[in-house]
Amino acid sequence: MQGFTSTKIHQARTQSREEGQANVLPGNLNGVRLPRGQTHQKQHQQEPTVLEKIPKIEESQNQENEDSNKDKDEDDKNWLKQYIGNVKSPTSSEDSDLHNADQKIKVMKEENKDSIKPKVTVKTEQVQPSRKEFDFETEPVARDPNGPGENGQAVSIKENEKKEETEGYNQHAFNELASRKISLHRSIPDTREPGCAVKKYPNDLPTTTIVICFHNEAWSTLLRTVHSVIDRSPAHLLREILLIDDYSTHDYLKSKLQAYVSSRLRKVRIIRTNKREGLIRARLIGARAAKGDVITFLDAHCETNVGWLEPLLSRIHSDRTIVAVPVIDIINAKNFRYSGTPSGVIGGFSWDMQFSWHSLPYSRQKERNDKTDPIRTPTMAGGLFSIDRKYFFESGSYDEGMDVWGGENLEMSFRIWQCGGKLEILPCSRVGHVFRTRFPYSFPGGYTEVSVNLARVVRVWMDDYKTFVYMKRPDLKTLQYGDIKSRLDLRKRLKCKGFKWYLDNIYPEQTLPGGDAKVYGEIANPSNRMCIDTMGRGMGGALGYSLCHGMGGNQLFFLTASGQLQSSDEANPVCVEAMGEEILLMGCDTNSESAQWTTMGKSIYHKARKKCLESNAKTGTFTLKTCFGSAAQEWVFSNKHR
Repeated sequence: MQGFTSTKIHQARTQSREEGQANVLPGNLNGVRLPRGQTHQKQHQQEPTVLEKIPKIEESQNQENEDSNKDKDEDDKNWLKQYIGNVKSPTSSEDSDLHNADQKIKVMKEENKDSIKPKVTVKTEQVQPSRKEFDFETEPVARDPNGPGENGQAVSIKENEKKEETEGYNQHAFNELASRKISLHRSIPDTREPGCAVKKYPNDLPTTTIVICFHNEAWSTLLRTVHSVIDRSPAHLLREILLIDDYSTHDYLKSKLQAYVSSRLRKVRIIRTNKREGLIRARLIGARAAKGDVITFLDAHCETNVGWLEPLLSRIHSDRTIVAVPVIDIINAKNFRYSGTPSGVIGGFSWDMQFSWHSLPYSRQKERNDKTDPIRTPTMAGGLFSIDRKYFFESGSYDEGMDVWGGENLEMSFRIWQCGGKLEILPCSRVGHVFRTRFPYSFPGGYTEVSVNLARVVRVWMDDYKTFVYMKRPDLKTLQYGDIKSRLDLRKRLKCKGFKWYLDNIYPEQTLPGGDAKVYGEIANPSNRMCIDTMGRGMGGALGYSLCHGMGGNQLFFLTASGQLQSSDEANPVCVEAMGEEILLMGCDTNSESAQWTTMGKSIYHKARKKCLESNAKTGTFTLKTCFGSAAQEWVFSNKHR
């Protein structure tokens, strides 16, 4: 398998999400509303598999106490008016049509009484919905085309607003004040590839349920996500929007949010969990409640772009085993500028089980006729995608043994490909996403769940290739990961292929750690359990050593077939090189004689200098000395002959 250069475009969490830039292209939203045909509908009349272990949930209408409704109505009315007044700029008419919130809130329970059910069901409606049923907005929307953030422009914060800006950062890990200044219906640039605007799609596309999970999300980003979906989607394709509240604690996300939705939006439902569930189980709740032919998952801080939905639904309409993924544009967390990103990318993974973006390999470029064609991707980021509802359950939905968040995107990526499905990025579908550098909330039980989730992925789907994961993440080898029998049974029942097939056919660009190395792992001194360590130093830094910790990382090295002693950092590898009397970390050059090593007994031998690597206890560094087998020259690899 040949390697290829990684192109960073998305910056997210602490993982590999980086920025990129694409040309801003003009375009118009195709607002044609066509009746849905019967061809696709017949495929969705069977009930989805009933999920077990899904926690009990309640629809938000049932959570309001009857004895406090009167007071809440008045509070909601006042809060809505206050919010509208605070957000509007002097020239903005944003949400001015909510002046009659008083009357609407008073009758909201009467309007919604038919939707109150004792529990959420997943029964598919058999009656063709009318056009009127698909109208989401109760009244027309007015906005200031010159308001803050319009056309995706950055928002400036005044000096006297800095304190409030900091408070927003602390609470949400993005500039909530900048977001609050922007209309919930703001315009953004069309960032699609040339040719997307003139594409035609079938008249009988399936409908979709949009599932948006949130926990203590900012009011403005949550509702801008909802409104962008409504504003830029053909109404007849939107079956419903489900907001899954994962036990939020902010008051504005409870009765106040319900007041806004009930008085303003149709076909938008709020489902609330009874305890903190985490993203994975919250999404399962939404999937179970969905009524659309297709489930589209979005994060709660997105903005869908022009014509975003039709490409996703069209690919699933052509092949129900395709999981369709939009190109993810960047919404700057500091100023909410909307920027396009290159569409010629694929998702990958590193052997420490992190998702990563890469430039489109040349071999895949040749498969496409033009830049609007779908792109086969080995993995997906997991936050934004569409999938046939019935196929979602048939193919294993999410691993219910996973907790909270983390690793579910790799698990689904491996499973979809290995079990007969496909993952595609659609260049004509664009969704902007706010990428945060930290989580503004805590996880139930801490971050241990992420490692448990990854351990489950490795054990179920990666076969003998889990050895390479354990090189980078030795902790996953001994971690208690729970019962995986049901997932192994699923793999057998679906007749899924092995991970070698996946690497050979879906991700041939992936390289193995250390390439052709036959000796690898920790390099330990048997007498004192000290290990050779990069100490986190980059090029030009001195090679060091520290107490062996068994966690790989800076203590993981490979002795390649070409004689290089290479660190495990796949993105920026360094090699050990003898520079005079110093042993330094330098760039890896296979032609450099000063970087040629081999093993000789329990020592590491420098070929050109004909000396052995020796530790210096006083300085904590290394030098080259005549080989005579002293304790300071004993350095043994933990693994050999891979």
